[in-house]
Amino acid sequence: AAAAGAGAPTSSRRRPAASVRPYASFSDDGASPTTTAAAQHRQPEQQPQQQQQREPTQRREGVCASSNVKAFWRSINDAVAVKASIRTGGALNLPLNDPDALNLWRQTWAAASAGAIGPLPCLLKALLQLPKRPATTPAAHDVIRVLNGIAEAATTSGSSGSSTLHDLDQIIDAVANRLQGEESKVVNPGAVADSVFILAQTLRSKTCQLLPNLEDTSLMSRGANIITRVLAEVDSYAKALLVVAAAKPNNHHELHLLAAADEQSAAVARQPWLGWRQPTMRWLLEGAWAKAPDLIELYASSQEYAEALHRMMVLLTFYWGAGAVWPKCRHSQGVRGGADDKCCNEPLLAPCRASSTRHTCTERLNHGGTCGKLAAWRCPRARHPSAICGSCLGHKQRVLVGSGDHASTDVYDGVVDREMSRRDGQLYLVSRLQSRRAPKIAPNWKTSYRLKCAGLVGVCVLGSSREALTPGLKIIWAEIVPMTPAKLGVLSSGPGQDYRERANGKMALRLLRPNANGSIQQFSDPSIAAGTRVAVIDLRVFVPEVLSVLSICSDPHLSDHLDMIPFASRLFGQGAP
Repeated sequence: AAAAGAGAPTSSRRRPAASVRPYASFSDDGASPTTTAAAQHRQPEQQPQQQQQREPTQRREGVCASSNVKAFWRSINDAVAVKASIRTGGALNLPLNDPDALNLWRQTWAAASAGAIGPLPCLLKALLQLPKRPATTPAAHDVIRVLNGIAEAATTSGSSGSSTLHDLDQIIDAVANRLQGEESKVVNPGAVADSVFILAQTLRSKTCQLLPNLEDTSLMSRGANIITRVLAEVDSYAKALLVVAAAKPNNHHELHLLAAADEQSAAVARQPWLGWRQPTMRWLLEGAWAKAPDLIELYASSQEYAEALHRMMVLLTFYWGAGAVWPKCRHSQGVRGGADDKCCNEPLLAPCRASSTRHTCTERLNHGGTCGKLAAWRCPRARHPSAICGSCLGHKQRVLVGSGDHASTDVYDGVVDREMSRRDGQLYLVSRLQSRRAPKIAPNWKTSYRLKCAGLVGVCVLGSSREALTPGLKIIWAEIVPMTPAKLGVLSSGPGQDYRERANGKMALRLLRPNANGSIQQFSDPSIAAGTRVAVIDLRVFVPEVLSVLSICSDPHLSDHLDMIPFASRLFGQGAP
């Protein structure tokens, strides 16, 4: 064994358990791990397998750790393997109370971060098994780089699904339980934040690649939960680092990013109708954009006239989309109990004036009676008394965007089957569509308003099916397109025949987004991969009817174009009719 190279483990050293990756000794030149000569002599048939297992640890050529670090790294690997083989309880048996050992612990993480060759997973397992103490937590940039290496080496084949999901879960555990809360101690938070964002993207990508290969439903749920945890824990850690970076002097890049985000949020707060460009569920739920402008005979300028057009088109486009997550008017029309008796069913999207005491909340309370508080929203039909206050509105909306029996009937859950390219654009095929509150009588999909072809919908990426639509959830606009394009002589193709696919819970979507000039463009979102769970909000309007007009009205140069019209002054009510 001594002839195999300095530092190689001898035959008397206890080997790790079979469940832990076999240890690869460090070659002195740092080029690649080598096994001992004795091991090669004893098990020649296992060499290709061991070589395949060692390859993920080779992250960078030419980086070589010191002999002390190599020996300490071996002791970490052995300690983790022993604990796994005999399933000992308590903390890992590593002598980190000794200052020299603690220094070697940090040096090992720094060497692994720099690309030294060795088994990275044992570092992660040791970090999680050690008691949480500031002294034993390595530098954040070293931890993130090692976690990135482990994530990049994760396999996504179906046979390794359980072990890969376990590794990804442990990576998120390390960020959540060892790094979060210590952002102020990070030396270069801006650079670390960039690495954390890369880690989050790698975790999402690996999970999305793995999900289509899984057959066990429990593993599918675990994978969906990982995507949710990445957003809640890894992304939030990166954003916290950006906040810390912005608070430090001479961090102009981070300050610029935060200032741009704050400026955009402030602009939407001042002009809520602009929020449709980068929408979230909060924008749809708050409804500040639904306050229609006063239509007057005389406008002071072309800018005021263009703003009124923009506000009106936003209201007309997204009115029924908001209606999917807003309570409806329950006023009975016609003779109660008669054949023509039906509820109004208009969304309570007409704002009540702040100074008005005419409208009070008509929501029924659990213990009987009505709320009676001053209403903030009412039915747009003036003679209908239905109205709702702010607190009752929040409670109702939480139910509508949830997954219970009283969720919205216009919110659907589905799974992305695949992405495909077609002559009419880049499409996403969605299956297993199901309303969160399906009607008691199955709809006639040929005549129903539900998910009509060419309809506008909002798509939210979920961590798991029927997940509640939280206010911070991003909305992606999309158009429903035919599953099969129209073909000459084929009666079952084209938009008029697509109802058969919707009856089977299938449809195709084309993602849409506005550019800086307001024009609507198709695009492909890398976060939506095969197996992704999505929620689809039916906006109940047709894309050809509204989006072309909305894109013109949202053009920031619309007022300049209006000024070029010869009769512009008459258009604004300033000239003779």
